[in-house]
Amino acid sequence: MSDHIFDARILKELISYDLKDSVALVVDKREPSPGDTRVLEKEGKIAEIGKNIEKANCVDTGIFLCSPKIFSYVQETVKEGREEFADGIAQAALRNAAKIFDITQIEDYVPNMRKHIKPFWIYIDTKQDLVKAKKLLIENACKGRNDLLATYVNKSIENFITSRLANMRITPNQVTILTNIIAYISTFFFLEGSLLFASLLTFIVSFMDGVDGKLSRVKLLSSNIGIMEHAFDFLFEHSWYIALAIYLSIYLSIYLSIYLSIKGPWTVSDFGGYLHSPV
Repeated sequence: MSDHIFDARILKELISYDLKDSVALVVDKREPSPGDTRVLEKEGKIAEIGKNIEKANCVDTGIFLCSPKIFSYVQETVKEGREEFADGIAQAALRNAAKIFDITQIEDYVPNMRKHIKPFWIYIDTKQDLVKAKKLLIENACKGRNDLLATYVNKSIENFITSRLANMRITPNQVTILTNIIAYISTFFFLEGSLLFASLLTFIVSFMDGVDGKLSRVKLLSSNIGIMEHAFDFLFEHSWYIALAIYLSIYLSIYLSIYLSIKGPWTVSDFGGYLHSPV
């Protein structure tokens, strides 16, 4: 269906499904909402299907796995003046030749996202449906979190920026390049000693670093730069540590020089007896 958005996992599972009947209809076992095509399932078979049937225990998702047999049922309904594809499915159901495929049986843990994502589908009929679909896609593009800052601060900022960029011509690679530029500017400020401003830039980098990945998943884009992103992260993060260490070593050496020039020679009492007095 061109007015539906599907989770790719549903199609992958359906491709490997062993179809022995005329058709397998992918259903979502939830309470039907107004406008849904309602389905009554009994023992894995479609008992009834239609928008106006009284009893229903699942919803038609708009995905079908069909064998050539389905066309004979569709031809029968067309001759009777019923031209909806759902009518052909209903005809197959009358002949006990229509099964269901329940999306709730699909494993919902996604290893590369480090979290559980319930298989989803969305019927787009109104602008509100489009907004809902966009929000769901961005939410599902978020990887599982393992620290408080990423979970409670960065996530909302990343989602907001991703939602704005999703409809623009800005690519994930452009976001990655901008993030790295800001990261190395931060390195310069660490080296210079502007620690507050450098820290602010590292915070900006922390959520920008999540935007490019989300944007690539929402736009279904991938590239060699995206594959190397973790290597880029490793390099600029360690450049911060090195720059900060260099600054602190210079600062402390200057401070100690000034301190010693004012205080004079060290004594044993200054260091609790761990050092000997100068000869």
